[in-house]
Amino acid sequence: MKNKKNIVLSVFLGMAISIPSLAFAETVNEPPTQKVDSKISSEVIKSVAQKESTFQEKKEKTTKVWEKDQPKMTYEDLISNIDKNNVKRVVFSENIYEFGNVKVELNNGDKYLSPIVSRINFENLLGSHNVKIGTTESYDALNKTQITEERNSFKKAMGYISYYGMSFFDFMGDLFSSIFRMVIVLGIVYFLFYKIIMSSKSGGGNNKVVAKDIEVTFEDIAGNESAKRDIQETISFFKDDSEFKKYGLIMPSGILLTGPPGNGKTMFAKAIAKECDADFYSATGSEFEEMFAGLGAKRVRALFSKARKSKKAVIFIDEIDSVAKKRGGVHDYHEQTLNQLLTEMDGFNSKNKDSKVLVIAATNRLDVLDEAILRPGRFDKKLFISKPAKKDRIAIMKIYVDKAIKNSNGKLSFSNDLDWDSMGSLTAGLSGAEIKNLIDESLMLMIRENKFILDQDAFRKAKNKVLLGNPREDLNLIENERITVAYHELGHAFASYITSKGRRVVEGVTIIPHEKALGVTFQTETYDAVLRTKESMTEDIAILLAGRAAEEVFMNCITNGASNDLERANAIAYEMFMVYGMNTLLPMLNVTQYADRLSEKTKWHIEKEISDLLLSQYNKIKSLIEDNKEFFEHSKEILLENEFIDKNGFNEIAEKYNLNQVKY
Repeated sequence: MKNKKNIVLSVFLGMAISIPSLAFAETVNEPPTQKVDSKISSEVIKSVAQKESTFQEKKEKTTKVWEKDQPKMTYEDLISNIDKNNVKRVVFSENIYEFGNVKVELNNGDKYLSPIVSRINFENLLGSHNVKIGTTESYDALNKTQITEERNSFKKAMGYISYYGMSFFDFMGDLFSSIFRMVIVLGIVYFLFYKIIMSSKSGGGNNKVVAKDIEVTFEDIAGNESAKRDIQETISFFKDDSEFKKYGLIMPSGILLTGPPGNGKTMFAKAIAKECDADFYSATGSEFEEMFAGLGAKRVRALFSKARKSKKAVIFIDEIDSVAKKRGGVHDYHEQTLNQLLTEMDGFNSKNKDSKVLVIAATNRLDVLDEAILRPGRFDKKLFISKPAKKDRIAIMKIYVDKAIKNSNGKLSFSNDLDWDSMGSLTAGLSGAEIKNLIDESLMLMIRENKFILDQDAFRKAKNKVLLGNPREDLNLIENERITVAYHELGHAFASYITSKGRRVVEGVTIIPHEKALGVTFQTETYDAVLRTKESMTEDIAILLAGRAAEEVFMNCITNGASNDLERANAIAYEMFMVYGMNTLLPMLNVTQYADRLSEKTKWHIEKEISDLLLSQYNKIKSLIEDNKEFFEHSKEILLENEFIDKNGFNEIAEKYNLNQVKY
């Protein structure tokens, strides 16, 4: 009912604006008020046309004569002739080719062009000597006044005939044009007024999902076991709080989920709603301010009002940092929205005391949230949703693969020799969303190649595409460039193998060009290391610099292909020195805290020690490469022929040339 009233109000407002403009438009096309004889003789039309033609010819001729053929008269001579009363007429014209000139006719009939200085003073001088003043047209022998009167009379008569009979379609066109203008104005007014009214009432949370329709459960979420256990307490409280009330406990108002993006914060919220058998209302922080500033507080009230109508409800606000940033130096309407959110979470405006509402929020920026929203009573629990560990990554992949196989009705399957452990290592550092994307890409490649068995090769190709982009089939490297890329990648693989000590595995080497790399060496960690030692970080530097070292040893040159390697190696060395105190100059300092107070001499020593660290690792790995040339020459030939060496093939070559005995 209220919506209908708003629509009616919008229509009336539109008419109030559009009808006056319509009336004004119609006055432009009013019919002639004076009736004119509609029978215009052909003689009158012919006479006017002839006079028009004669006038134009004489005008063009006169203008041409004045502008091109007439002699010039100086301003001093003009003044002298005026003083002697020799000037008959002076003509001003805005069409004269030189601005500030006048046309002068003397009493003897001679005509000149002459410049003037000040028109006002000049006209006063002409008036004192009774000199005629005119324009180019008035100078013509043709009587323009007579033509103008006849022309106007003719136009009025023709306009009268056109309006009342000759142009009925023109009249109808004007009518429809006016109606169209009114419709446009009505549409604009409807949008401005009706949408503003409705958006202020709608609030976020229009995405309501009833409990039975929620498809996500905790079984679909792998990893973050500690967060799951902590949440179970809140779920038990939400289902039945009678036992907890005996001890004076109050159900938590909210749960704040933090952590890197793509690791399942939204899935956690849905799983909680499913487990609690509660309706799920979702919104994003930006929705509260997305259309018109100042409506955020109303939208927050509308969202909580809707949720309280459900017996049990979970409100999920994603990206809450958009609406709950720290106050100070922000707009008033932002503070109004935040204050309304704080009030609703305190329950001051709860009209339905029997309803249970749990607020779950997610953010990647915990540091920017206002302190008031973080205190107990608003968000009582703060849970960190981390990136999955290796075993969790394997579990996530199996969940997605099993779902795909189930949905395909048995058409899809995965190979029995699929190395899940290797796949878990290859996905190190990836979030749950990135792993899902990787599995989806693997399945798409299978279908595209008309294969329906997920194997290691499909997974490897998918990972190459996701991380490196599509293969560059249009990029044709010359043979010398292919050899350089082969040595470069084998340098990385060699360094990774000899420094591994059971920590790293070379999964494969390829020289197939991709969008982001000409070649790549796949290496994985056998376990997810939490602590990094100085030794492991210097080994990482050696692995990164080994590609450039191999180029220099075998090709006697260095290329721009190592630019990214140098950037990453420098970043590690910088962190070792500036952040972790892994240096000899300032071993007990986090140098970044003193960066603005360091002397130029100290800065020079820091840069020198970082450079010495990089150079020492480069020379060390270069020397080891020179000592194992046979391994490189043999591997290079295989790589050039097949463009790829897998883990088993690389290990066989490494064992053949006793790389496991090389000490770094």
